[in-house]
Amino acid sequence: ISNRSDTRYTVKVPAGVSIYYECTTHAGHTVMAHNLKSELEVSANFNSVELEGVTGPLAISTVHGHIDADFTEINQEASISLHSVHNHVDVSVPASAKASFRLNTSWGEMFTDLDLDYGQENDMRRISSKKIAGKFNGGGVDFSLTSTHNDIYLRKK
Repeated sequence: ISNRSDTRYTVKVPAGVSIYYECTTHAGHTVMAHNLKSELEVSANFNSVELEGVTGPLAISTVHGHIDADFTEINQEASISLHSVHNHVDVSVPASAKASFRLNTSWGEMFTDLDLDYGQENDMRRISSKKIAGKFNGGGVDFSLTSTHNDIYLRKK
């Protein structure tokens, strides 16, 4: 792999092949995945991750980059985890998707247009928190979104 800043790689993999990507240096640019219907794991320090047409399972972690993910469907086989320390996490899911979402931020805000079922305690419902758990369309695969120092966006397609 090259240390040049202008180097760009395109990797095509057969359907069903799991992918692992790790970048621990400040070098590297945005990691992009398109139309991926298999497992993807990314561990990065400075890279942003942009996903389009994915289904999961996913384990994405970046320290300084953002995460944008556009799901075509949500694979119910294994969990999905998207974590950024210093940047936003922005996720779009189909209106018919089934998932049990956990959203967590320490210093940011959370925004969603999904009708999540948060459950109720003694006829009172918490409407503000830095940690929220809610089921969408009755629940499904565990789906975790974390942005420690920035915002989380959970959108319906």
